[in-house]
Amino acid sequence: MPRSAQTNYFVHLVFYEWKFRLALVLIIFTLISLVALAPKIWVASPPHVEEVVEVSGLDMMQAWTLKRSAKDLVAVGDIPGALSAWVAAIGNNPADQGAIRGFLRTLAGVPKPERGYLGTAVSQSRFLLKLALTNRLDTALSAEVLTAYELYPQVLALVGEDVVSAEPVAVECRLIALFETGRMEEFGRIWAADEARQAARPLATLYHAAWSAGWGPVSGSAAGRAALDAAAAGNLRKRALELLLALHFSRLDLASYESVLSRLQDSGDARVNDLVRHWILLDQSGRHDRAVGLARLHSTPPETATEAELLIQAWRRLGLTEIAVDFARKEISAFPYHPGLWTALAGLLIESKNWDDLRALAIELRESRLRETYSAWSWFLEGMVDHHENRRVDAAAQFMAAATNSFADPLLAFSSAAQMRQLGYPGPATVLLRNLQSRFSDSAVFWASLQRAAYDSRQGDVILEASEQLHQLQPTNGVVANNFAAALLTKRVRPEDALRVTDALYFRYPGNPAVRINQATALVRNHRLDDALPVLRGLAGLKMSESEETYTQMAWFEYHDSRGAKDEALAAAGKIEKRFLFADQQEWLAARVAALEGGNNPAP
Repeated sequence: MPRSAQTNYFVHLVFYEWKFRLALVLIIFTLISLVALAPKIWVASPPHVEEVVEVSGLDMMQAWTLKRSAKDLVAVGDIPGALSAWVAAIGNNPADQGAIRGFLRTLAGVPKPERGYLGTAVSQSRFLLKLALTNRLDTALSAEVLTAYELYPQVLALVGEDVVSAEPVAVECRLIALFETGRMEEFGRIWAADEARQAARPLATLYHAAWSAGWGPVSGSAAGRAALDAAAAGNLRKRALELLLALHFSRLDLASYESVLSRLQDSGDARVNDLVRHWILLDQSGRHDRAVGLARLHSTPPETATEAELLIQAWRRLGLTEIAVDFARKEISAFPYHPGLWTALAGLLIESKNWDDLRALAIELRESRLRETYSAWSWFLEGMVDHHENRRVDAAAQFMAAATNSFADPLLAFSSAAQMRQLGYPGPATVLLRNLQSRFSDSAVFWASLQRAAYDSRQGDVILEASEQLHQLQPTNGVVANNFAAALLTKRVRPEDALRVTDALYFRYPGNPAVRINQATALVRNHRLDDALPVLRGLAGLKMSESEETYTQMAWFEYHDSRGAKDEALAAAGKIEKRFLFADQQEWLAARVAALEGGNNPAP
């Protein structure tokens, strides 16, 4: 026996009391575990995620326990308790994909998700897609949640048109979003591309019936209406009646709308949207005072951001601007992730020329937790303020800041670019639109907008790119084809393609000055001078704009220059208004004139 065991009671217990030794080992193990578990030393986020999430071992244990509790609560139908448990689990480990999926899946299964969870739902959907590299299942799950909250612009931004690679439920969410935002042509296209899968989904089928009844081919209208009427007596009664309201609203049928609305009101199922559209129909039917009276008395709070946005639009339409502004300020805090509310408030402030409040709104956006989503748009709003306060240099700088930052919502970016151009800032508009090319590559409206902005800012390369893309999308459109030919001729590239396009146009529109000018120029560029001469002569006597007169003289200059007729070429050059030419055209013309006047350059 060690001597210390005889004189030291603690040592004695260690040597002779096995229970004490066991307790001592457990205490030491617990202390070591606490030291290991307490510090946040574990990186829970994947390497590809910029936001590094560090957690402790204790955090992970608590998250695991809370996830089990949430699953048990879902099993017994305690959805509020389950949602609270999921949120707590995420709070312990923000990078736990299982916890995020559980929260979103539970929320998507709720008929009316609480608006209090909206911000968490949106932020967690975005973070999950970052964590999981935007896989198909998580995209579909996020789309379900966004659809439940009626955040249709976000659904359309999330779920693209590639229906083959998307989950059926994700395509269904896109179809609903397209219908609810009035994009009926695209609805028909997406349904046709995925009909085999969507026909097995009751909700998608119901929306297709509504589309057929009011927006599809006439041949399917009666069958679509019959399907809606049948559904109004079944399990999807409420949604079917809502779609019937949409149908009657589109037809401005006040009597039928009020008949269906009364059915929803009798069962307590009428939504804010349904009531607001009733006001609008009353106003359109000449019953403005009745509409205003109902709007003033309205007190039911919106359940979704879409309802809030529609309320603002209705009050604005009915001239109740002060009510709309106050309401928008309040609801933005409840639905901060819905761009429609911010744009509605901005529109009200612009309409009332309240520039100070608009600038304050822009700064608030940039300094809030929403800066990642709305920072670029906030610069746009400040540019609007500077423009209307006659500070064009500052406005141009603000618009360029907006164009070079990233918009979270491509539709908001597109509308901002359109407004920049309308206000006279085509340069920033072009930059912003070019950043959206991958998102709208199959949209003729987009390429037409880019073409106009590039033309106003005199960017020939961009005009050519936009014109060619637009021509590919609309090959039978004569105006589009002529613009494409003009872009090729302006950049002095691919003369054979220019002639191919102008030949077809000249056959269809021989009396159109712009078509005739392009045909003559294309013939000259392809060294068919004998064919170009009668086309050029045919321009005499046609009524033309100043720009067309200039390009006529430009065509004559190239014709005479190609023939080696120096004096005639210089005479034509003297009639050219250089203000209508692009910079590279002016440079080429100046070089050719200088060469002709110097007499030391052969014809091109």
